[in-house]
Amino acid sequence: MRISRLRGVGRLAAIALAFAFLGCGGEPPGAPQPGHGVVRGLDAQGAGVTIEHDEIPGLMAAMTMTFSVDDPTLLAGVAVGDEVDFLVRQDGERYVLTQIRPGAK
Repeated sequence: MRISRLRGVGRLAAIALAFAFLGCGGEPPGAPQPGHGVVRGLDAQGAGVTIEHDEIPGLMAAMTMTFSVDDPTLLAGVAVGDEVDFLVRQDGERYVLTQIRPGAK
């Protein structure tokens, strides 16, 4: 009797996890999410960029924040005031840009 209850609980947990995954857009944790905004600042060493961005569904509300950049060459040609589209992923406590390009105006 107890084993069958555990199997039932396991099935319920699997179903709940599947629905939670679907509710988050079906993306695996840490998958890059698209964003759009305006560049408000650039780190002198190219390690970060401050963007005033729209809501990034499933990740964060609209705000102005500084994103980390693991590859400073991503910021080549990016200037303060540029409208940009970007991809960002969460890496622990950090939000890291994986792509940035001029945005639609």
